[in-house]
Amino acid sequence: WVAGFLYSQLQVCPSQRIEPVILSEKDRSERFKEIFMQWVTQTRADAVILTTSDNGEEYDWAEELGLSVSQAFGIAVLSHRSYIPRIAGVSQRPQMVGATAMDVLASMVLYNITSDKSTYQEVSLDGEWIDAPSVRPAPSV
Repeated sequence: WVAGFLYSQLQVCPSQRIEPVILSEKDRSERFKEIFMQWVTQTRADAVILTTSDNGEEYDWAEELGLSVSQAFGIAVLSHRSYIPRIAGVSQRPQMVGATAMDVLASMVLYNITSDKSTYQEVSLDGEWIDAPSVRPAPSV
């Protein structure tokens, strides 16, 4: 995703580009709140897209900055977790991924297929958008 984002930034006027925040595991665990709040304040972004959220604390941090989450500021994640209902994002549908992996494996056993590269298969599953209070409601059509 980072390559796609950085490439898309080339299409934007340089003065309007926003640098992504990419954190090490250490910074993510020790300094994430500080870095998040500083980045939001400096960029004056109207939304943030996170790879994931451990507990939805970014919602609280945005409110600490005085931002009206879902009205003036949106938060979404690329990997939604069902136990964080107030953050919107894309569910990777882990149950479907597991079920599909089992289907592929059962099929391989049934047809006596080994891991030989000539039998390579690629399976693609769509993610599912999960709406939540962290983003504006979609306009009615």
